[in-house]
Amino acid sequence: MTRSTPRHLFSLALTILVFSIYMIGLTSCTLDSEVVDSASVQDPLDPTSVDQTSVDPESGWSTPVVVGRELENCVSYRARIQGEYLVVEASHGSGWHTYALDNEIRAEEMLAGQESLGVELPTSFEVRGAKVVGPWLQTEPEDLSEVDIQWYTFGFSDTATFAAKIQDVGTTPIVIGVRGQVCNADICRDIEIDVRLDPTIDWSSLAFDPQALVPIRTRAPK
Repeated sequence: MTRSTPRHLFSLALTILVFSIYMIGLTSCTLDSEVVDSASVQDPLDPTSVDQTSVDPESGWSTPVVVGRELENCVSYRARIQGEYLVVEASHGSGWHTYALDNEIRAEEMLAGQESLGVELPTSFEVRGAKVVGPWLQTEPEDLSEVDIQWYTFGFSDTATFAAKIQDVGTTPIVIGVRGQVCNADICRDIEIDVRLDPTIDWSSLAFDPQALVPIRTRAPK
């Protein structure tokens, strides 16, 4: 019969301790993986992967998506369906502005072939889960140009509205990818957000006047 020495007992205890720590760590990793796997992950290319699509029952507006800087709200976007139109609303924080859907075209028209230092990134929308038919409409843009340096740019402050006719609306959420820039007098931030809308709620009973908006400008065919 072999007798265990204190050193052997210490080695055995150390081995058991190391094995126990390993098993605890393995269990912890497994639990963490289960949490990640069970979480709802948004896929920007798949409108059915929306994890939060809520609508204000009083107005039909989707939950606003905010572009912020620290604790400041630079601009927020929300959307709703009104009859045959998809309507998007942008609300700007004080001192912040975004740029027209046709900002580059408006700048080219003002330059009339002259050189420019550049132009701010226009706002753009990519709609998934429905088909946009016809041109986008927008609030009449403000002239934000600095003519003395031939810097022509047009955009929005306060509240701006955009609308387009849509078809092929199903029951899966509509996802509106919003891209562009929001700027104040000192800095700019890129806009890369998704606004998610429940297409089954139609607020066609609310008055919507497309005549209050202007069609975006397009380049003349060459």
